[in-house]
Amino acid sequence: MNLKEGKGPYGWHLSRAIDDTEVESEIHVLYWVNMVKASMNMGILPTYGVMLRTAWTYIGSWVLWRLMRLRKGPVIAALYPVGFLVLQAVLA
Repeated sequence: MNLKEGKGPYGWHLSRAIDDTEVESEIHVLYWVNMVKASMNMGILPTYGVMLRTAWTYIGSWVLWRLMRLRKGPVIAALYPVGFLVLQAVLA
């Protein structure tokens, strides 16, 4: 197994022989931090605008209601940023 390091893309490469068959896998990791940093560099008002537009899309397409029927993990991951942005606005 060879780990990739440096400026990216991060991940690993794996080569193995399984039952006399050569198998190779290339795994790339997308860092959530990089996506969040890129989206949060736009300022406060545009960030809230993106949140509202995303919420409208989720609600208008009924995805939010389908999302609520999933396990807790995906629901928390989807609503965590919205919850903290709303909490930040209330505290401000």
